[in-house]
Amino acid sequence: MKPFWHNLRRYYYQYREAASLAFSSLWVHKMRALLTILGVIIGVTTVVAMVSIIDGLNQSFANQMGFLGADTFFIQKYKAVQFGPRREEPRKDLEEADAAAITRRCPAVAVADFYTEIVGRATYGNKKTALLAVGSTQTEKFDEIFSWWVEDGRMLTQADIDADRYVAVVGSAVAEALAPEGRIIGERIKVNGHRFQVVGVFGHKGEIFGVSMDNYIVIPHGAGRKAFGKPVDEMGMQSSAITVRAKSPQLVNTAIDQAEVVMREQRKVPPEADNDFEIYTADSLMDIYNQITGAAFAVMIGISAVSLLVGGIGIMNIMLVSVTERTREIGVRKALGARRRDVMAQFIGEATVISLTGGLLGIVLGVIIGEGVSLLTKVLSDAGAPVPYLPAAIKAWSVVLGFLFSLGVGLFFGIYPANKAARLNPIEALRYE
Repeated sequence: MKPFWHNLRRYYYQYREAASLAFSSLWVHKMRALLTILGVIIGVTTVVAMVSIIDGLNQSFANQMGFLGADTFFIQKYKAVQFGPRREEPRKDLEEADAAAITRRCPAVAVADFYTEIVGRATYGNKKTALLAVGSTQTEKFDEIFSWWVEDGRMLTQADIDADRYVAVVGSAVAEALAPEGRIIGERIKVNGHRFQVVGVFGHKGEIFGVSMDNYIVIPHGAGRKAFGKPVDEMGMQSSAITVRAKSPQLVNTAIDQAEVVMREQRKVPPEADNDFEIYTADSLMDIYNQITGAAFAVMIGISAVSLLVGGIGIMNIMLVSVTERTREIGVRKALGARRRDVMAQFIGEATVISLTGGLLGIVLGVIIGEGVSLLTKVLSDAGAPVPYLPAAIKAWSVVLGFLFSLGVGLFFGIYPANKAARLNPIEALRYE
């Protein structure tokens, strides 16, 4: 019996010969080879590029969700994500009294803030900028709730809230846009035609979910209500929500249960009825986001599978043509003592090499596309274009997955042509013209 290393060496030489023949065939018939492996290239490119972009987005989303904190959750009227037309009954608006009741009646809650957002435009002199104005009932604790900090000036105080003063703390982007050459503290800016005195500037926060967190201003809720009116539903220009901070991360679940009970009582929800409000934490938002990106990834995998199937059929077709073209060569090999398994190994090896070539090209293109999309969106985002930054994270497992996909396609679709070649009668093969 021959030693294992001897058989291993024989297999190595067989595969090397098959690879050499396959590469020679690819080189001689370049266009035909490219068209043959195009499906494999597209399929593997899609897998690698989409995995890198989606995984990068997931990591970015998880990092950005850190602004909520492990002890924070929020309550809103409708679901965070809903596809298609809304079929449920219109829900009652959230109220300031809801947040006050949560703060007062929930032992596990440190503070609950009712706030309203309105899309607006601020002007100062001949400068103007778009922004989101946030009217908060807990402005003196806004930095504590949302992990923001005042870099210049001061935060709003309880006196500002009680007196409904027209004062504001602005984001760094707002301050830079309205007063690029000087300090804006103490100046009066117009927001949708209403004057607010700037008393502070927040530190730089960057972007969250593609939205600038430096393009906000925070004002007392009472002043915002007087200036802008009652909040409309989420499809209008204004929206409202309640942000709740538990006394500790360990008490978050307890605080959620307590807040749910209070909200049902405040909104007079019958015992047998479902909640007419939604509660979200950073983890639940992350789950929703993963479901969305997971669905997108599943669609891309389906497209990739179709591309790989087309590529595999192309490889099978070209290998059948190759068997026909090399019938006499197969007959000569068999006449000289080549066994059936030797012929099969040759043609399966050639199919695998062709498929792996397409897979490697697909991996390279996938990495280039993933990094290219990341770089392009970053440049556009930094330039101020309304394009969210799409980071890419090239994962080793996605590269290995693309490699294995292409290997599997070559092996699977190379079996039939290889078996057909191995079954040729050497005498009839030698007679073939």
